[in-house]
Amino acid sequence: MNQGKQIMVVEDEAKLADVLIDYLHSAGYTTTHFDRGSGVVEQVKSDPPDLILLDLMLPGPGSRYFCGSLFWASKPKQAANT
Repeated sequence: MNQGKQIMVVEDEAKLADVLIDYLHSAGYTTTHFDRGSGVVEQVKSDPPDLILLDLMLPGPGSRYFCGSLFWASKPKQAANT
């Protein structure tokens, strides 16, 4: 049922990430893990996951900024003459 579903885990605490990933694997999901926000937007653009589990307390740029980046990255570019 969950086979082939991709979940991206963005979590900087290794122990918590390991628990989440182990649980998701046991439920039949495929996972991708990032321990910081860098590289995530590019990965989402090239191979969008079915779900993103995002740590709201990531160090570095705020999670709201990160969510905004993901939102705008998912929008199609509009033609200049519309």
